[in-house]
Amino acid sequence: MQSYQKFLQFNFTNNQSWKEYVSEIDPSVPKERIEKLKKVWYKDNIDPNFDLDYQPGPHQHQYAAPNNNSQTSTSYQQLSLVKRALYDSENILKLAFIISALLHTQFTTVIALSVCLLAIYRQLQRPKWDKQYAQKLILNEFAQNLVYLGVFLFLNSYRILINIPLIVHFWIGIAEYLNQRQGFIYTTFKKYVDATREKKDYLMNIKYLLEIGILPIQLVLCFFSSASLFQIFYYGNYLRIKYVLNAKSQVQFRYFNSLYIEPLRRFPGLRQIVDLFYKLCAYLTKIG
Repeated sequence: MQSYQKFLQFNFTNNQSWKEYVSEIDPSVPKERIEKLKKVWYKDNIDPNFDLDYQPGPHQHQYAAPNNNSQTSTSYQQLSLVKRALYDSENILKLAFIISALLHTQFTTVIALSVCLLAIYRQLQRPKWDKQYAQKLILNEFAQNLVYLGVFLFLNSYRILINIPLIVHFWIGIAEYLNQRQGFIYTTFKKYVDATREKKDYLMNIKYLLEIGILPIQLVLCFFSSASLFQIFYYGNYLRIKYVLNAKSQVQFRYFNSLYIEPLRRFPGLRQIVDLFYKLCAYLTKIG
């Protein structure tokens, strides 16, 4: 009972991890399902001893903290046929993208574009030509992926390198989809689905680190004519946008610098190269 009271009093509204988790849930999931997912998330991230099956008495709900979560809809089974088909298609395409990327087929980029567009529609619904929708759009991870995919316009080799961050992101989405859908596939791969959902924040940080690490790799490739200056300029500005809009990317920028770049300054022959890289980063991380 005490553990349940702590759950009721927990401030979900101001918890960044919860807000990012719930943003990945399909908008058509009902309030009852959201409450169940909230308990699972709370047990996984806050209190491992929390009893998911505990049923409070009617009088205990008065202690519940206010919940500003506005995601109201029906469960997967209660979705309209159209929304269910779109959600199914999105995740089938995510899996198709992973396979296509690993096999290096010509359809990889088109599949990724389709996934992002379907996911944006699922999360933000029908486009609205107003400021509020535009703000949500530029902060949406899938919308940022669309900008990221622009690098394929200038890259003819090493495409698997560019695909890896998207593979990570799409696999997280597949795991969340299977968790919501349940059924035979979820039961079969439950171990991997639950592990992915538990490590979601860690995996997203890996995605951001990979995106950052691609820039110095492109700089090196430029010396071997495998990357163009315009490609580096485009990708550098993508990272600039990402840094400005995404607080977790900012953290990973600093982590990448301390772990991989700063130690290189100990070598006299590399110090000037590192200083030039810092000047580039100063531009990328400049706001305004």
